[in-house]
Amino acid sequence: MTPKPPCRSTVVRARRACDGHELWRTAPLPRPQGPLLTGDGRVHLAAAGGGALALSTKDGTRAAAAPTATCFALLRHPSSVLCWGLEHAGVRELDGRALALRRTVAADVRPTLPGPVVGADGVLVVPAGNEDASHPVDRFLTAYDWRTGRRPWHYGAPQETAGLVPAGKRVLSFGAYALEGRNTSGDVDTLRRKDTPRTRSGTGATAVHLGRPLCPGARCSPTPTRTRSSPAMPREPIRSPPDRAYRWQPRDTRALATPCAVVAGARWPYRRR
Repeated sequence: MTPKPPCRSTVVRARRACDGHELWRTAPLPRPQGPLLTGDGRVHLAAAGGGALALSTKDGTRAAAAPTATCFALLRHPSSVLCWGLEHAGVRELDGRALALRRTVAADVRPTLPGPVVGADGVLVVPAGNEDASHPVDRFLTAYDWRTGRRPWHYGAPQETAGLVPAGKRVLSFGAYALEGRNTSGDVDTLRRKDTPRTRSGTGATAVHLGRPLCPGARCSPTPTRTRSSPAMPREPIRSPPDRAYRWQPRDTRALATPCAVVAGARWPYRRR
């Protein structure tokens, strides 16, 4: 049997989060790499073959493109989009609407997974590999002031780092053996570490994703009665006993984005706890 060729395109659909009604869909687009992002009236995606696209959240039309941008994934920041790649040093800031290059920050390091993060306090933290294979630390975290580009600190990361997320004025990192948190100011006295159990080799046994829960267009509080509806799911009441609440949770959060729950091939939308 001849194997099927890999999918090289995708169709992005926008659905109303409250009832699943389809608002619009695009013509075939290059296959996205990384999550879809929304902001400034745009849906942003990095194409697997290279380049970045911006779609209008109003009707899904192509609003802007950066065909020469090589982005492994994108990050949202107020009024801009951050593009980073595994093969190129630095994090590039693109205009949120036109995708024009503004500047490059952290040009002295090449990002690695789980990828850079930037918090509301204006600190960009970039994970990077250690080229010295004999060193016990396999990855480092380097912080940059987003406004000035200055590098305030550079510390070792947990072994086999699998998750990195900003949390207020702290940054949390998750590895194969430990969860670490430190202040984004870089003060060494703010470091907190908690060892985590390891059931088998590799971080897949301990860390799947470190980030915020997604609740697109739905409350996450208990109510006695809920109704769900979608094209693939008949309308039916969901009743909660007084002593039990439902947690509304997407089955596949990789392709959901607020506020209009943009879906690219994900099942719609929730499951019961």
